[in-house]
Amino acid sequence: MLDKSLIDEQKRLLVAENTLKNQAKRIASGRGVSPAIVNGAVAAAIAAGTAAAIKLGDATPFAYAEKLAEANRSLEGKELIVALADIMSAGHAAIEQLAVNGGFLIAEASGGTPKELVSEVVRLSLNI
Repeated sequence: MLDKSLIDEQKRLLVAENTLKNQAKRIASGRGVSPAIVNGAVAAAIAAGTAAAIKLGDATPFAYAEKLAEANRSLEGKELIVALADIMSAGHAAIEQLAVNGGFLIAEASGGTPKELVSEVVRLSLNI
């Protein structure tokens, strides 16, 4: 039986996104990026995107995973966190749209409040 739920993948993406939000706060406070923590978040997001791509039968999430890996290799500091946040926001939105179109079960924000995009929160934290 095909697993028609992407809730686990969404949870892993949310954890990775929260890590980026926290890293933006670290930068804003003058402490800088923690590479090990960022690497862990990127690895978790790539794993979640890969799992989603397999379940969805669509390669779109793989493209976002590749973009995450490339940004993590080529950027650092504030530029890295902003780029990762942008890619994760776009990738997460794409996965959710593919899931809805494919009849997959996804988690939705409770209380009628839309989820804040990680890209917006990171930019606000960094005054960009």
